[in-house]
Parts: sequence; structure tokens; C-alpha cells
Amino acid sequence: MPFPEHPILFWLWVAAAVATTVYQGWRYVCAVRSRPRFTKDETVFQEWFASGNSRKNLLTRIGGARNCLRLVVTRDFLWVTTWFPISLFATFYDLEHVIPLSSITSVQPKRFLGR
Repeated sequence: MPFPEHPILFWLWVAAAVATTVYQGWRYVCAVRSRPRFTKDETVFQEWFASGNSRKNLLTRIGGARNCLRLVVTRDFLWVTTWFPISLFATFYDLEHVIPLSSITSVQPKRFLGR
């Protein structure tokens, strides 16, 4: 036990780790259930190794994805997702989205370190 003089701290740490793991698993299952169903014929464009981050809060801005986002554009929506094992953390960093194309008003390209 790492905290022999404070066993309560050890068990609080274990409980927090288990709760976080269960929460992440639940968010992952919810994200998988909300994924759209479509055929290859409906795909207009697909980017396999995109980069980006969410601007939802400070944590999601820091936790961006570099070359591990997958973008799928169909006639009706834009689907933003990630590859395994990053997909386990995608919902935590707000990287899993299904966006109707009618709700997209503008697109702004950004550069990262001159790329």
C-alpha cells in the first residue's frame, strides 16, 4: 500500500480512479451509440489524419488531437471522430461530433507551427 500511515487516502484515491474509469466508459458507450449509420456511397469526403481541438473549455483546448481525427462528410452531416485508443478519451476532450451541414456557417483554416 503506497500510504501505509494513511490508508484512507489510498482508498479514496482508488475510489476516484474507479469512478473516473466508469464515467469514461459510460461516455464512450454513449458516443458509440450516437454514431451515424451510412454507406460508403453516401460519403462525399473523408480525411483520415486531421488535427484539431474543441474550444468548449480550457481542458478541451489543451487536449487537442494531432493527426488522429477522422472527418467524414456526407450529403447531410459532418462526422468528427478519432481512432482507437484515442477514441476512449474523445468524449472527455469533446472530440466526437455529428454536425448537420445546414448548421455550419463558416470554416476557418488554422496553422500549427507553420504547417
